[in-house]
Parts: sequence; structure tokens; C-alpha cells
Amino acid sequence: MTSCGERSDTQIQLDITRKMAATEGASINSTVNNGVVTLSGDCKDQACIEEAEKNALEVSGVKSVVNNVKIAGNAEIDRAGQFAGDELLNKAVNEVIAGYEKVSVEINEGIVVLKGKIKRSELQELMQKLHALKPKRIDNQLVIE
Repeated sequence: MTSCGERSDTQIQLDITRKMAATEGASINSTVNNGVVTLSGDCKDQACIEEAEKNALEVSGVKSVVNNVKIAGNAEIDRAGQFAGDELLNKAVNEVIAGYEKVSVEINEGIVVLKGKIKRSELQELMQKLHALKPKRIDNQLVIE
């Protein structure tokens, strides 16, 4: 659980994953523990490694970065998709909707589908929190109570 205004490790992880996917010439994985990001994987050169660390430090909530990224050999670098994987997005979205007992969610290829019921007074806050996770799209099928 996080205090008011503090981002969860899952939220940070989601942003880090997106940033690393946008780092050209890199195949980087990351973990986050209490705001400390550990980067691992491969980059095409030293500039790429430095860019990955800089990008991670720019993410809100990151306290520090442990950079274990290495320069790749002759292996081809794989690039991730534009959005974090559905598994990670699902974890972050479920953290957000945990406080809304009548709301359920389905996630497929970065698209969040909201189902169930919600009080009108809670809808705006929920949508703001979900948009902060930057899914490809949010399909709101909620019924207002």
C-alpha cells in the first residue's frame, strides 16, 4: 500500500517497461523494489546503456537505479511492444480497482475493459487513476449507480 501521492512499485514498473521498450537498440528487463529500479539485459553500445539509466531516472517515483545492463555481443536486439505486457498492466489495474468492489476488468493487448457498477461520485477518480497507467485504450462499460 502506498501513501497519498506515492506511486506503487507496479505503477513505476509499468512506466519503466514502456521507457525501456522505446530505448532503441536495447533489450532491457527491470524490477522495482521500494522505488529502487534494477535494470538488466543488453544494449547495442555504452550510449544506449546510459540512455536506459537516464530514462529510468525520469520516471516519477524512482528513488535510484542499479544499472546491470551489458553491451550485447553480435546477438540481435529484440524490441518490446509499445505498451507494457498485459500481465504487468493487469497487475497495476487490479491495484487501482481494488477499492471499487463492484468493478471488474479485462485486459487484452493493452486495452482495458471496465465492467460492473460504480457510483457516479467515484467514476472520475477511477478513470484518472487508470489513464495514469497509460493503456492503449479504456473501454468503459460501467453502469452508473
